[in-house]
Order: sequence, then structure tokens, then C-alpha cells
Amino acid sequence: MSETKKTLIVMSENAHRNFLAHIKDLPTAIQHAGTVEAARQALAAEPDVDLIIVDDEIPDGDWRDVAEAIKRNGVKASLLICTKERGDKEMFATSREINMPDILQKPFAPAMVRERVEAALRQGRRGPTEGASVPSHPATPE
Repeated sequence: MSETKKTLIVMSENAHRNFLAHIKDLPTAIQHAGTVEAARQALAAEPDVDLIIVDDEIPDGDWRDVAEAIKRNGVKASLLICTKERGDKEMFATSREINMPDILQKPFAPAMVRERVEAALRQGRRGPTEGASVPSHPATPE
């Protein structure tokens, strides 16, 4: 039997409820953190997660703060960013430093959410600098 995957979702309570509706039946144990600080605490206490999904509209920070917590705690999880932006140079550079498999550009269709989360879970954990894959919506490095 395969090991249960673990997912940390970092977004507001309302956004979390909406997002969860699209992935609730996937084979992953889901933990919610409503703030960057809650995500930092969760990752410090339990760095053994497979996927971190972070919204770009978090009350006390943004995806960069979560990426920093990933690096600081040696977390080997994939990072999936939900954002209104297509991606910028900073996102592209971060995707090379940590395992950021994709960017979910808002607004997104339920099927797209499910597809991207399933793909990230299949990819599994890797080290923060093991050659992260380039997101499907990366910034163009110039």
C-alpha cells in the first residue's frame, strides 16, 4: 500500500473552503494554515509534507514568505502558487531554487485545479535544490 501524501494549504478560510471543494476526494491528508505565520509553525513542527499550495492573497504575507519557510526548514515539498499573475522573474528564479512544479493562474477552472494538484502530488517530494521543474506558466527570464 502506498504512503498517504500530505498537503498543506496556505490561504484564507474562505479561499480554502472553495479550493478544497475541487480536491477533497484526492488521496492526500490536508492541513490548513490561514496565515504565513501558521504555515511557518506548521512547517517547523512537521516539515514532512509532499505539497504546499499557497494563495497569493494571504493576510500576513505572500508566497515568498512561504518559500522562505520551505528553504529555512529544509522542507522537500513541492510548491504550487495560486496567483492572478502569470509569473515574473522572481517566481522563475524561485522555481529554480525550490521544487515549484506549477503556478495556478486565477481565475481557474475546477478541472485545472484538480489536474495541477494531482500532477504535483505525482511528482512527489524532492530536495529544495534538486533541479525544480519550470512551471507551466513561468515568467520569461530576460
